[in-house]
Amino acid sequence: MKNDLFSVGSVFNLENNQFIVSQTKKDGFKASNLRNSSTLTFTYEKAQELIDTHALIFQKDSLSQTEVSFEDLPQEEQKLALKKLKLIELLAERRITKVSGTEKTKKAILDLSSDAGFTKAPHWQSVRKWCIEFTDAAGKIKGLYTNKNLRGNRKYRLSAIVEEIIDTEIDSFIRPSQPRISTLCRNIETEIIKYNLDNPTNVQRIPTRNTIIKRLNKTNLERRQRASKGSSTYELGLADSIAPFSTTHILERVEIDHTPLDIHLIHDVDSTLIGRPTLTALSDYHSGIVLGFQLSFEAASFAAVSSACLNAFLPKQEEIERLNIQGSWESHGIPETLVTDNGNEFWSDNFSEVGMQLGMVIQYAPIRHPNYKGAIERLFGSINTLFLDDLPGVVRKPHKKNDRYDPRQEALIPFTKFKCDFYDWVVNVYNNLPNEDGVTPKEIWNSSAKQQPIPIEDNLEVQLALLASHGATLMGNGISFLGLKYNSDAQKSLFRRDGKHKVSFKVNPYDLGEILVFDSRELVYITVPCLEYNYAKGTSIYEHREYKRIARKYKNQKLNNQDLMLAKIRQKNERDKIRGQNARRKTQVTTQKHTRIEKIGAPTFDLIPSNSSKSNEVPVEQTTVIKVKTEDWDIE
Repeated sequence: MKNDLFSVGSVFNLENNQFIVSQTKKDGFKASNLRNSSTLTFTYEKAQELIDTHALIFQKDSLSQTEVSFEDLPQEEQKLALKKLKLIELLAERRITKVSGTEKTKKAILDLSSDAGFTKAPHWQSVRKWCIEFTDAAGKIKGLYTNKNLRGNRKYRLSAIVEEIIDTEIDSFIRPSQPRISTLCRNIETEIIKYNLDNPTNVQRIPTRNTIIKRLNKTNLERRQRASKGSSTYELGLADSIAPFSTTHILERVEIDHTPLDIHLIHDVDSTLIGRPTLTALSDYHSGIVLGFQLSFEAASFAAVSSACLNAFLPKQEEIERLNIQGSWESHGIPETLVTDNGNEFWSDNFSEVGMQLGMVIQYAPIRHPNYKGAIERLFGSINTLFLDDLPGVVRKPHKKNDRYDPRQEALIPFTKFKCDFYDWVVNVYNNLPNEDGVTPKEIWNSSAKQQPIPIEDNLEVQLALLASHGATLMGNGISFLGLKYNSDAQKSLFRRDGKHKVSFKVNPYDLGEILVFDSRELVYITVPCLEYNYAKGTSIYEHREYKRIARKYKNQKLNNQDLMLAKIRQKNERDKIRGQNARRKTQVTTQKHTRIEKIGAPTFDLIPSNSSKSNEVPVEQTTVIKVKTEDWDIE
């Protein structure tokens, strides 16, 4: 028995039920009931027994043996049969039961065709044929079926030998390397010529290219797609475009992701090219509203994630007013479940700690299933089509742009102007776009918030949770982090009390001027400044590492503060040099690395009190103690 009889999509009748083959294996197949979606598993031997006893009949074979019901016809054939019946009834009302070629009959058919639903009047001979078939069927509508399934020559015109050669070559053709159709045709031609030379008395005709293509297209689509695209890509294409998630209220499910925006921006001061910004956004699944985002040149990292979460979890009205944007952005709050992809920044210990501190469940999307995060992916698609599409400097795909188009040379929008426009678009356009039901994300959010009010989170606690945690050994001379020393009178008191021991501390990734050291005994955070405060204040972790790299380049001995200060000067001179070159040249290059060093678009963490003093004295005497609320902690 050939397994091809039960290829995916084949329909057969068994015990007054119709089944469709849904999955095939080496030793059998699985079939689903067309009525109740129940499934049955068959072996090929069992299926052959059912065929031999006529218990299992293929649908294509049963059509010529049994009567087809009106409901089983395609919709087009049902409509055509009803039109024929209507025309015959209208003719009968005019007492025309036998159709002939008389002028009276022709005029009646012409007048009544539009009432029967025909756009063009049928020929009188066709109508006469319908009347005869309708009478032969005892006045039943089955006599008006077109029976397209019984038309044509059902026997293959090629010989069994050529058929076998074609099937064999197609089996070898469907493989991951996917050779060309012309190669398949040549191989079939070669095999037939070989057969003709061995059998001169039984010469076989070589099929045409169209015949071979038609025969190839009749093979199982699943098999062809798996061979050409791969099993993973094929199964992804069968997945639902929208993940079947059901939510009842806002913040029940929130999705987060990064994307580089398809646009080049310029510097606010000297108008030189700085490159493409990165957007980290959070979208509420229930309402579709943008919960928050971070727009900067920071790479996909925990710092970018924490900055976006800080914007999303806290109220944003002050930021809206600062940017002079008309409108309101009500969304805020900590989500119950935060859905992420499998990036390293989401699998980090710091991110897991954020989830535990804020009470969020972190849920990771399956690999290579972007539809699992459909809300955030739709947001990114809307940004490209509704906001960025007609802006100067937009990045086009290679097949959708002129060969001479260079988005870097078309860039005209400064970063701050773009950020304000993007805020305005999110607040006043995207959050007010109606969905398929005619309801906007903002209306859904406000309605759900009335039923279940969202509390305003404590600013200090949220910022504390979103800062990255690190560990170090507290020594008599303080704590060392990234080659920088941190110490204060309060920290010395910890050393005098507990001696040398491990401590945890939190760091602002955009400002190494101070760190927050946690006193595990008293449950308080102590602000400890850097001993090289003039250098570290306002310096980000990325910026500090770049300075160390430059200092190593010019000096291979132990780094000290003087080396880093000189590196800082050289980095500033390098940025000015590139911008000066860009200002004088027609073809500009991006300065995205230097833009990241300048922290353009980076948020401001107000957790640590800023110190405006730039004197050479280290302000070690200014120590801030932050108490941690422990009333709701569970003691084990």
